[in-house]
Amino acid sequence: MKELIKKLKKYNRWRRGDETVPQPHPQEVGEMIDQAIKEIEDYLKHKEGEK
Repeated sequence: MKELIKKLKKYNRWRRGDETVPQPHPQEVGEMIDQAIKEIEDYLKHKEGEK
């Protein structure tokens, strides 16, 4: 999860115009999004199970 957060922050810096960050490959961005969605879904399932 920490690595995903690091990658997403880096991607966001690039997206906002930080020219020191190289443009990521679109497939890599898609994989990061997929992983983030999975983590959020897993978190929500866990939280719903606590009720």
